[in-house]
Amino acid sequence: FIIARNKRTSAAGIKLVAAFARFGVQHELRECYIDCIPSLRPFYTGLGFRKSGEKFLHRENGPSIPMMLDLTKSRRRIDRVLST
Repeated sequence: FIIARNKRTSAAGIKLVAAFARFGVQHELRECYIDCIPSLRPFYTGLGFRKSGEKFLHRENGPSIPMMLDLTKSRRRIDRVLST
């Protein structure tokens, strides 16, 4: 999913990531992988994502960082976000 630039760090962005993560847990997925631009790394880190590889050049987004979320470990945080 791509979130509009002005909504990326809003509650809408957080709830979209949490809803997708909950969907993954419900379907027995254990990990979620994304890539993000460096300026959004603090946002995703705050949601529980961790760097999963070396920075690379994405042909559309430019410099990107691969990240991973352990859905099993993040389940409580995901449920808390979606209940608000």
